[in-house]
Amino acid sequence: MPLSFQPASLSSWGAFKGRRRKSDSPCVESVWEGTAQRSGVHFTAADATIDFACLKRDGVTHLLLSGPTSKVRVEQFEEGDEVLTIRFRTGIYLPFMAGPKLTDINTILPNASSKHFWLHYSSIAFPNFDNVEAFTEHLIAANLLSRNIPLETALQNKSLYASVRTMQRHSLATTGLTMSRIRQIKRAEQARNLLASNSSLTQVAYDVGYSNPGHMTNAFKYFFGRTPSALYKLMQQDG
Repeated sequence: MPLSFQPASLSSWGAFKGRRRKSDSPCVESVWEGTAQRSGVHFTAADATIDFACLKRDGVTHLLLSGPTSKVRVEQFEEGDEVLTIRFRTGIYLPFMAGPKLTDINTILPNASSKHFWLHYSSIAFPNFDNVEAFTEHLIAANLLSRNIPLETALQNKSLYASVRTMQRHSLATTGLTMSRIRQIKRAEQARNLLASNSSLTQVAYDVGYSNPGHMTNAFKYFFGRTPSALYKLMQQDG
C-alpha cells in the first residue's frame, strides 16, 4: 500500500497521521511513516518510481513492492495500520527485474523472519524511519538496487549526448513507461506542489505548461484521482 504525499512536512494526510522527511541519498526521494486513524481507502498517485512500503498490521510486518505507477490506484487500509514508505527517485531500478514487469505492480514480498523479508534470494532486514539511507546503500552494495544515471540526467533536463530513441529505451527498460508518460506525471506533480501557493488554479496550470486549466484537471483525475480543487481542499484540511 505505497502512499504518495505532498512535499510539505505534513503531520497528517487523510486518515493517516505521522511524519515525513526528504533524503540526501541520490536514490531516495522521501520517507513517510504514519498510522491509520480509521479504516478506508487511499488514492495512490501515479509516480513513475519504485516504492517500498513496510506495512505492520496485527503485529506482523510485510514489505510491499510497488513498481512505477502510470495512473492512480485505489488502496484499502485498516484502522491501526502502521506504514513506512520509501519513495525512490525515478531512474532507480531492480537489476534482477526488467522495468516492464514492474510497471503498476503492487505485491507483498515473502517474509524470511519476523524482522526480515526476501528480495531476490537475499534476506533483508526491514528498514525504519531513521536508517533508510543505510538500508538503501546495503541494497546497492548487494546489487539489488541500481541507478540509471542517463535517465536521471535526461529527466533533470541536463545536457546529454544520447538520441531520443536511446533515452526511450532507457526509460522503458527501467520503468516500463515512456519518457512522455514520465514527463506528464512530473508536470502533474509540479502543478500539485504549486497548489499550496497563492496562485489561482488557472495560473498554476499555465505556469507548468498546460494549454488550459481543463487539461490540468484531466491530468489530476488520471494521475491523482482528484480534481485540483478537491486536492487543494484536502491539503488545506490536513496540512
